[in-house]
Amino acid sequence: AGNQAYNELFKSGVFFKESNMSFADLIEKYKKEYLTTLKESTAEGYMKHIRNTIIPNLGHYSITAIDAANVESVLFAMHNRGISDNSIVQCHSIISSIFEFAIKNGLAQTNPTAKARRKFTKMPSKKKNKIDRYVITPEVFSKITDRFPFGSSCYLPLLFGYSCGMRQGEAFAVTWEDINFEKQEVTINRQMTHVGQDIVLAPPKYN
Repeated sequence: AGNQAYNELFKSGVFFKESNMSFADLIEKYKKEYLTTLKESTAEGYMKHIRNTIIPNLGHYSITAIDAANVESVLFAMHNRGISDNSIVQCHSIISSIFEFAIKNGLAQTNPTAKARRKFTKMPSKKKNKIDRYVITPEVFSKITDRFPFGSSCYLPLLFGYSCGMRQGEAFAVTWEDINFEKQEVTINRQMTHVGQDIVLAPPKYN
């Protein structure tokens, strides 16, 4: 009765019944009812974080057992493994989205990610060494094409990458209609990418 009175006071009369659903089961519901409404490539980006980080670390908890400290420890572990700040922020955002979905469906009352840090100070001992860019000279590229000559499956993708600056997925998505021999132009308007186990064509990065 006390809980009901509390909810009527603070939740506009909507009574919330605490759910024992596991976070992993909530994610299954989230995938079916929310991720299916997103663009395939966007949904797959969500799923990579869900598969690799969120379910292994939080899936076994009940929804109501997860607090800001749990979420923050997952993000901090990513930071300690050298995962990029951008990926950590994305993972934080996905966990937040799952909880907003739970709140909307009456399965949770609060979103613990609101109080979880998503950016961490880089410690001196954790600094990565600067990556040296290696410039492939024409002489070196000539040796590469000697190893993968005209007629091999690698030749054209290598040529597209070296001569046109294409990403790997863009190089494998070029078709005859993208090439104008008269103007000596190649149009990049798609990329080959993975969606789960499938290989599909998608718009190129940054359009």
